[in-house]
Amino acid sequence: MYQIYKEQIEIETPDELKKQSALFLRRSLADFLECDPETLHIKRHESGKPYLDLSVSKLTSSRPVSFNLSHTDSYFALACSSTVDIGLDIQIHRPFNSKVFERISSEEELVSFGNMAMLNNEHFYRVWTIKEAAIKCLGEGFQFSPKNLSINFESEEIHFVKPPTQNFLFIQSCSKLKFEELKLFAGCSSHIVWAVE
Repeated sequence: MYQIYKEQIEIETPDELKKQSALFLRRSLADFLECDPETLHIKRHESGKPYLDLSVSKLTSSRPVSFNLSHTDSYFALACSSTVDIGLDIQIHRPFNSKVFERISSEEELVSFGNMAMLNNEHFYRVWTIKEAAIKCLGEGFQFSPKNLSINFESEEIHFVKPPTQNFLFIQSCSKLKFEELKLFAGCSSHIVWAVE
């Protein structure tokens, strides 16, 4: 259903981050599509989500591809799929602020977590990476509040508390989102999210 590429790349400057990120994306996407990286034309939707412009990319196959890049410090990961829309997020564990958790959590999640004193880094980053990957899957960007998504850890599904308003075509073809935890790098949380019809 999807393929994951990962790499650790030492970065020293913001310009180098941008350059290495673009190279990793192009190289990994070319591997997934079995083509020359120079034949790929990557553009961005208004929301900022990147996509492959199939009208100018010189590919032997015109199959649609969904891909999503995430990085944290020197860790890079790319998810690619030709069957489902996907989103990916990785975050290195750092101390968190419980106020941020309250700002991103639905009412249902706040109730299920109960006592905020029980919340730790692992729980926080698990919720954060699932929600960010879901928003990236939707192609909405953070104009869509993470509070509008509610995570069910038992079924590994994400339900809409309030559906997105921008992406009507997506919502018509998607009833829910599924997620899976990925073990990509030590000391990091990472999740992939995909659309379910």
